[in-house]
Formats: sequence, C-alpha cells, structure tokens
Amino acid sequence: MTRVRIDKNGIAIAKEGYDVDTAPLSKMQFSPLFGAMRLAMKGMVTVADYSGYMSDIYRRAIVVFPTAFPKPPIVMVAGQRSDGSTDQTVLLGTAASDQSNRAWHEPVYQIVTSTTQFEFYLDKSTWGNNPSRTLNWRYWVFRNTIED
Repeated sequence: MTRVRIDKNGIAIAKEGYDVDTAPLSKMQFSPLFGAMRLAMKGMVTVADYSGYMSDIYRRAIVVFPTAFPKPPIVMVAGQRSDGSTDQTVLLGTAASDQSNRAWHEPVYQIVTSTTQFEFYLDKSTWGNNPSRTLNWRYWVFRNTIED
C-alpha cells in the first residue's frame, strides 16, 4: 500500500492505513487539493488586566472556539495600532540576571492553545521604540490538517 505520491500536481500523503491512490480526501494527511493550514477563524481581541498567575506582568484575552479541534490549532496574532499599522514583535529584548549569571529573551506575548480555546498573554511593559503597547490584536486560527 502506497501512502505517498509525488507527481505534477504536488505531494499527496494518505493517513496511516490508507492507500494514496484510493483514499478519499477525508483520509488524506496532505493533498495538493487543500492547504496544510486552513483558516478556521479570525477576529479581533482586546487584552485586559486579570487576576491570577503572572497578572502583574501580563494582560490576557481568552478566545473560545465554536467547535473543538482534533488537535490544537495554530494561532497567529498581530497588534492593531490606531494608525492602521501592526505590531508583530515576538521578543521584547534581552534580560540578564546578575544573581544567576543568565541572560534570556523576554517575549512580548505568549499564546497557550488547546483544542477548545487559546489564551493570549501580552506583556504590560514597554520597550525601546515602542512606548505604548496596543491592547487590540487581530488573530488568525489555522486548522493544522497535517496533524489531524
């Protein structure tokens, strides 16, 4: 049973236990007929202060998916500034500790994704040329069909 085929149309991969030449599209792990990441939903979210773990450092927003995904989806975000530009900074900067002799990068945001929702945490601090961090963020949720 052949699971992979490469031809002029592209790459086709059948799910385990299925033949690439006879499997219906629902049993394909990858096909040139669909993208590996299909857009499932998109929107705008506003982060706000909350109480709980790390609330002194981050603001948070939670987006609940209308239906659960088979595996956690891929979530991308971009801060929406008032002038129409976007903030896509991932790393805030380098921090160092004189006590532990370590250096690290601080993330501007963190996204925690499950099959039912994603939690978006945004650092409250400002850095360098970004004196004001936007609270409004666009998001895109992609179904990861490769892992379904």
